[in-house]
Amino acid sequence: MSTKKRNWKPQTALVHGGTLRSQYGETAEAMYLTQGYVYETAQAAEARFKGEEPGFIYSRYANPTVDMFEKRMCALEGAEDARATASGMAAVSAALLCSVKAGDHI
Repeated sequence: MSTKKRNWKPQTALVHGGTLRSQYGETAEAMYLTQGYVYETAQAAEARFKGEEPGFIYSRYANPTVDMFEKRMCALEGAEDARATASGMAAVSAALLCSVKAGDHI
């Protein structure tokens, strides 16, 4: 799937936006239910955990299924980036905590 922005109608963005196909050529996106990921070396794992290399480290943070959903929402909304959360309360908390600093009153 190309990452370039497309001028799709909402229906097309919902069907094709953020699509990630594996080497098997499935007709629908796979569900990635794994919790952890394998690294070739300890150094590769360290670089991934430090954010020096892209990729997944633990499914509570991100996984291919959530990544496809976020990309699909970007295509639908015409946004640069998106974050999926497990609940609306988690979304509100994340947005709020990104906007305040220690000592602020809410």
